[in-house]
Formats: sequence, C-alpha cells, structure tokens
Amino acid sequence: MLEILDELMASVNRRIKDEPGLAYFVSERLQFEGWLKVITTSELRKILTGPEAQIKLEYQLDSNERVDIVMPGLLALELKVVATNYAASCVDSKQKDITNQIRGVVSDLRKLSYLRRDDAVQASASFGIAFPLQPKNHQSWMHHVNNVLVSGNEYFPGLSLEYIAKTIKLPCINGSVSGLLFALYVA
Repeated sequence: MLEILDELMASVNRRIKDEPGLAYFVSERLQFEGWLKVITTSELRKILTGPEAQIKLEYQLDSNERVDIVMPGLLALELKVVATNYAASCVDSKQKDITNQIRGVVSDLRKLSYLRRDDAVQASASFGIAFPLQPKNHQSWMHHVNNVLVSGNEYFPGLSLEYIAKTIKLPCINGSVSGLLFALYVA
C-alpha cells in the first residue's frame, strides 16, 4: 500500500504544478479539498486497474458519517487541506485556526478506524496538503503531527500510524510557496 501512496503523492504533485487556478486559493489560504478529491480519484484510476480499481466516493459509514474515498478491500482515504498560520511572502496574512484543522485530521482517523476494524480495507490514510510550510517551520509542524499520531494511534490498537511527507511547491499569484503533501498511514 505504501507504494500506492508514494505513486499517488508523485502524481498529485505533478497535477499541482499543472494547475494555475490553484494560485488563487493558495494566495488567500482557502480550502481546496474538492479539487484534491477530483485529482486524487483521477490519479488513483490511473495507478490501479482491474477489480481493485473500484472507487467509492463519500462512502457511507453506519454512523451517518462519510469517508472521502474508499477502494473496497484495499484502501480508504480521508482528504485534508490544512492552511497553516505560518508566514509566507506570496500568501495573505490570515489567522487560521490550526487547532481545529488538526482536530479534523484526528476525526478523519477515527472514521478510517471503523473501516479497518470491520476489515473493509487493508490500509487507511489521512492524505492531504499543508501550506504554507517553509522549511524553517517544519519543526513546529512536526509538533502538530506528533499530537495527531498520539491521538490517532488510540483508534488503531495494535497498529502504528506512520507519517510520510513530500515537500512541494504550490503556486501563488505572485510566485510560489512551500508546502507538504502528507499521509498519516496505517496498514
């Protein structure tokens, strides 16, 4: 499964570079989860073929909650776009509540744990983009990631969440900004 996530990260990164309209969202620190869901689904269809390529969007759980993308028997993904408070030259200075966004990631892991517990999938991941996130902010960001790992591991007893990330460049109206394409993954 890790190979699928690695390939998905590379594919999504290529799509980010090819999407000039994304600059407006990044410059304003706006969410673009819908766009991320469209390209993630599209790229998964390219990566996987055959019976395992069945994709269900907004997969209904028994609890009236939904999981963004489920490939039954294989993989479940909850997507997240995290707009941080970190300063960046081409991004508007807006205060974003990072605490609530981090709680959202933990809540996504809780939903994913239901599918794992029921053996509906082999692996689960919270998959997303965090921006702006310059290299000088990585240590501070890792504090948030560690909090998510501690909280998230409670939902996956006997398993361990892993964090993988790739530094990316996101377009801004007047340049580009660093960010991370990340996955909190459990197999």
